[in-house]
Amino acid sequence: MRLAALTAEIEVLAWRGDRQVVVTSIVDDSRRASPGCLFAAIPGLQQDGHNHAPAAVERGAVALVVERELPELGVPQVVVA
Repeated sequence: MRLAALTAEIEVLAWRGDRQVVVTSIVDDSRRASPGCLFAAIPGLQQDGHNHAPAAVERGAVALVVERELPELGVPQVVVA
């Protein structure tokens, strides 16, 4: 599914990058990232997923859902509340 279609029903605060990239799965654990996935960078009680976004991209994530923009990682970012 294309990123734009996947995020059509949520409130997007900002976009960075190609909205038409194809996403094949969604993960919130960078260790489970694989080619084609969307990585959801979620702040947790002990870890902040934003810190693991580079590892997810290295493992093949094609896009990120973030609460704050990250430095350029070479993939689209969808900023949400």
